[in-house]
Amino acid sequence: KHTLELGPSLDLHVWRSADRDLKLDVILPLRAPVTIEGSPQSIGWVFSPRINLDTENIGGQDGWSFGVGAGPVFADRRYHEYFYDVAPRFATPGRPAYEASGGYSGAHLLTAISKRYPSYWVGAYLRYDVLSGAQFEDSPLVRRKSYVAGGIGIAWMIGKSKRMVKTSD
Repeated sequence: KHTLELGPSLDLHVWRSADRDLKLDVILPLRAPVTIEGSPQSIGWVFSPRINLDTENIGGQDGWSFGVGAGPVFADRRYHEYFYDVAPRFATPGRPAYEASGGYSGAHLLTAISKRYPSYWVGAYLRYDVLSGAQFEDSPLVRRKSYVAGGIGIAWMIGKSKRMVKTSD
């Protein structure tokens, strides 16, 4: 099942080193997931606050960035229902009926590394999710209590402003 999540995020800058290469932030995203299979439907909300520690110019290497973030995930009943409910009509001896409730959805740890070049950007991430203690952990659709996901990305800068402005971020 695939969704698209849209919504605001409150980003709080807690601390930054004197050389501005190390910073600590609290990120508070609130998302409203929408299904993208068939006709789009809202399926509730997801809140995943996290604390992030980011460093720039790793080991004195200009342009390299590394970050680590961690935090819990919370969602309402409609979100958990979409992914973890088993309606009685779909129950089998090996997959009993199940109705999830809203609340705690586990926790995650995310690490990322990236490098900015003049005309492109490259990056990679690893995410570790733990579902132990989640409201839906007893769902017959949950096969594992933890998992690892990752990815890589490349972005090409197709244009650049004629007048550049320095920022403190």
